[in-house]
Amino acid sequence: MRANLLTAMLAALLLQAPSADTAAPSTQTIAGRVVNGTLRQPAAGVRVMLLRMRPGEAPIEHTARSDGKGRFRFTVGNATERDAYVVVAEHGGAAYTAGPIRPGPDRRATADLVIYEPTSDPGVVAVPYHLILVLRVRPGRLQVRELLAVASRTPRAFVGAGGVTLRLALPPGAEAVRPVRGLAPAGVSTDAMLDALPVTPVVREAVMEYEVPFRWRRAVVRWRIGYPTQALDVIAPEDVRATPLNLVRRDAREVRGERLRRFAAEDLRPGAEVGLALRELPLDVRPYLVGGAAGLLVLAVGVALAFPFFRRGRGVPSPS
Repeated sequence: MRANLLTAMLAALLLQAPSADTAAPSTQTIAGRVVNGTLRQPAAGVRVMLLRMRPGEAPIEHTARSDGKGRFRFTVGNATERDAYVVVAEHGGAAYTAGPIRPGPDRRATADLVIYEPTSDPGVVAVPYHLILVLRVRPGRLQVRELLAVASRTPRAFVGAGGVTLRLALPPGAEAVRPVRGLAPAGVSTDAMLDALPVTPVVREAVMEYEVPFRWRRAVVRWRIGYPTQALDVIAPEDVRATPLNLVRRDAREVRGERLRRFAAEDLRPGAEVGLALRELPLDVRPYLVGGAAGLLVLAVGVALAFPFFRRGRGVPSPS
């Protein structure tokens, strides 16, 4: 799980890091407090890690334990303005993070962490809101983005098992699956994006993107509901003809000058299925062009091989 978190943190930090140092190396201090959100009290004796990130270099890890009042402090030498930090507290088989953090001009930064008592009962997971957006329709492919607001319905955090917490279901045939934000990917199975972050009582937005290939000019895309979902919206461009499956049509919306079709459902149970039947999609002609060219090549080779026999059959001598 730590490797997955580290990968996600590095990706975020590399996007935000300055390109060059503007000051000589110095000493920086990162301090904070760990609070148990379930027990509503400071958390003593919790293992806390500080990951120093510097673009182009391997991360450096520092460790400490929170004191009787939940406090911790790290003093990092040889620090530069390019450095950023992520603080990780481990508790109950889960990792809770804060960051990326950059000290201010006084070379100090504060990072407070809230941890929770764990539960492995997936029944505590709820989705207050789920948005499915058909971002783009290209010949032969749909580009889709999903946003799920996830939270625990109890004061405890769902920590899953085997380093996996959430299984975010994917429609059949989904390809090029990637996280966008709010996820620490633990892998992708044939039907789900796997997440490693704990599900806490605080709502977290998990966003992922993928593509759904289609043939001809039609596609039926089905989404399976994995967790109790209070409200679901499915949005598609207005120029795509769509028939809802277990969804209700809502008023069209206009966003940045583009008209969008909206379909919705409420109070969905795990295992429920919704979808869109799409028509008049742009046709991807490349497979047919390639297939046609291959067919012509096969025909030409066949004619070339058969021509001598054809000449003999008509009494025409073959050239010597």
